Amino acid sequence: MISQGPDKNIYVANSRGLLEFTGSEWHLFPVPNQSIVRSVHAAEGKIFTGAYMEFGYWEEDETGYLKYTSLVDSFPGALRDGEQFWHISHINNFVITQSFEGVYLYNLRSAEIARITTPPGVIRNLFEVDNKVYFQIDGRGLFSIIDNTAEVVIPAEFLGGDEIMHVDRSGNSLRVIT
Repeated sequence: MISQGPDKNIYVANSRGLLEFTGSEWHLFPVPNQSIVRSVHAAEGKIFTGAYMEFGYWEEDETGYLKYTSLVDSFPGALRDGEQFWHISHINNFVITQSFEGVYLYNLRSAEIARITTPPGVIRNLFEVDNKVYFQIDGRGLFSIIDNTAEVVIPAEFLGGDEIMHVDRSGNSLRVIT
């Protein structure tokens, strides 16, 4: 994943950590557990990253160097062994992240993390369309978040077992690419 911060710097999820491009220089910031960074998203002065068994954010210190804050201890319940955070989005006061195990909301104001109630199954991809979040659960369909709960938008029988690769809006309808 790639994201751009308000400072116009480019941030890239990388197999060695978080890469920052300032326009003239590249900087590498490894995550504390030295794992592959799977997702990155700049939101409200923070650079959020997701990795193997790790999710948190980076902020500049007084010298301009990025310092990492892990949010793993703030998650409701323990992370399942092997959990990786694949997508990050930002809507209003929330940063939303997705692993194969769950969808989580980080409240930027209270710094609390809530897990969205979802049916059982592997969660694939996270899409933000018109300030709504959509995600697929294998064998269950396409879902949206309504009142911190997953609500089905397209039932599995209409998807024919296909993985959704992209969601956007066309007029009043959702357009889904499988």
